[in-house]
Amino acid sequence: MQKNLATVTIIGRDKAGVIARITQLLFQLGANIEAMEEQVTRGQFSMTLQASWIAARFDRAKIVRGVKEAGRDLGMEATIHFAPTGPQRMAILVTKEPHVLEGLLALPPKKLGAQPVIVIGNRPALEPLARKKKLPFHHVPFNDRAQAEQQVLQILEKAGVDFIVLARFMKILSPNFVWHWKNKIINIHPSLLPAFPGANA
Repeated sequence: MQKNLATVTIIGRDKAGVIARITQLLFQLGANIEAMEEQVTRGQFSMTLQASWIAARFDRAKIVRGVKEAGRDLGMEATIHFAPTGPQRMAILVTKEPHVLEGLLALPPKKLGAQPVIVIGNRPALEPLARKKKLPFHHVPFNDRAQAEQQVLQILEKAGVDFIVLARFMKILSPNFVWHWKNKIINIHPSLLPAFPGANA
């Protein structure tokens, strides 16, 4: 039986009743909870929950609305990522070194196993390369990391991406950002690319 899969992420100040609120909501929305992980670090609550729906119980708009409303009620960030039904949509984060981005964009989507849909850079240097491949480019300076990460999160959500590739992105991402995209971030080291094997690939 084919299932519709999604990952729900909840982040905010720790408080009682969060897990109960979200699991009860998903039960009411007809979901089966397949995995759940939560933690509290210095008063910050983070939870990632994987859920599935059979086709007869799957109402995407209603699910999104319910998760967003729960987030507002709890005063927390609540996001949901649905598993792709077609090729996965990939966001690429860059700084100024072009070779990893060039290596990724040189591959056809079928061979890459995903469709690049957006490039985000903390510097504008690689915008011409992205535009050459007809990909939208967003320049987000990281002078204030928290503000920059929030902007990147908004861009990613709007673009509807499924995962992130760090292609020589020379900034450290905060635990908060990483939790939003738990298990959906790949860091590409140049030595992994066939054209740039490095000294000890």
